[in-house]
Amino acid sequence: MDVFILIIASYPVAVFTSLLLVVVIYWLIAILGLIDIDTLDLPEIDADAELDSLEGLTGVAGFLIKLGFQGIPVMVILSLLTLVAWWTSYFCVWLLPFALNGIWKLVLGTAILITSFIFALLITRFLVIPLKPLFRKNTARSKRSFLGQAVVIRSSRVDEHFGQAEFNDAGAGLILNIRAKTPNQLKKNDRVILLEYLEKDHVYLVIPERDFY
Repeated sequence: MDVFILIIASYPVAVFTSLLLVVVIYWLIAILGLIDIDTLDLPEIDADAELDSLEGLTGVAGFLIKLGFQGIPVMVILSLLTLVAWWTSYFCVWLLPFALNGIWKLVLGTAILITSFIFALLITRFLVIPLKPLFRKNTARSKRSFLGQAVVIRSSRVDEHFGQAEFNDAGAGLILNIRAKTPNQLKKNDRVILLEYLEKDHVYLVIPERDFY
């Protein structure tokens, strides 16, 4: 156990350990319904769009889209990427038959850091790209007319900027992003009706079920 703690807390594994903690915290908060799951989702890009149309995208979103990750939830990508990179860097350090100090430790650690990230990126792409049709199917389904259906609020509040609800589809359930006018008395576990779908923001406008009938 001492060796394990020492490795995950040392460079370069500590970099991915920190990122992994952030990912775990994010999913815990998402499970509690305190943030929208797709808050960080990539912008939708037409499958037939030319590469030139992506030149204006910068940062992480542009990088992921150019690698073909559009249509896949960002946190799914980042979670898998971080986990694979963490394991790769951990075992690289653990399997090294020698120990280095000073500048050489920094050089070797940086090499492991970069190699682990590239390897994780390739593995992540290999694993999630074949699943893209499944994510497209779920997205298309959420955009179909659920209007008039009742859903149950799963977030702590619902206002013009935040809100989540669960639609019981006789399966695992579908999580929808919802919005409502304020002030209101909506709270977790209340039932609301889906009134309108806002394509641009990918959210549903809702009203209390008692006000619908």
